[in-house]
Amino acid sequence: MKKVLSQLFLILFAQALYAEFPQRNFYFMRHAETQQNHDRVAQGNLDTSLNSTGVKQAKKIARALKNKGITCVITSKLERARVTGEIIARKLGVPLVTFDNLRGRSKGIMNGKPFGEWVQEWKVDKLIIPGAEKSQEFHDRIIGCIQDILMRFPGPILIISHGDTGPALSKETHTHYTKTAINAFPLFFEAPKHDNDTWKVYQVA
Repeated sequence: MKKVLSQLFLILFAQALYAEFPQRNFYFMRHAETQQNHDRVAQGNLDTSLNSTGVKQAKKIARALKNKGITCVITSKLERARVTGEIIARKLGVPLVTFDNLRGRSKGIMNGKPFGEWVQEWKVDKLIIPGAEKSQEFHDRIIGCIQDILMRFPGPILIISHGDTGPALSKETHTHYTKTAINAFPLFFEAPKHDNDTWKVYQVA
């Protein structure tokens, strides 16, 4: 019984600790282009590589972010995000850190399949795909991970993740920005400066 109560206390403590999204400025972008992006194929949590366009995009973004004061680049462990981050971190002269929980939202048996009408229904859980991650499960995972990152790393930092992460961030910060899922499209999330202020999102390059 004591063990159960102890575990419950830890869960409640963690929920209270991360109940509010950390009020810290940060940069965010989706990884650069892969061949699957170009071909409109679902990647989810599959490990795919940048194509030649993606490599060029990452180098261009690295130049655009050169004087933004970024102290660290943090990516998912999937190659397309990690390599995007490696190119940028090398140019900026800052460390790269990877987090498994920044991975893309699994599409289950539809990973590796062409996009179609199924996508929009699946995104809002109107279509159940075997093995796929439900929208709230993904939101809780990705936002919990980013909360942890923002609490642990002094900023500003650059977070590089995947297509569904941007909309989740937009929802969490109530910014409703519509261009968060574009490849290699860096955004600056500016935290509220006072109690009556709101999150703001700006295009960087």
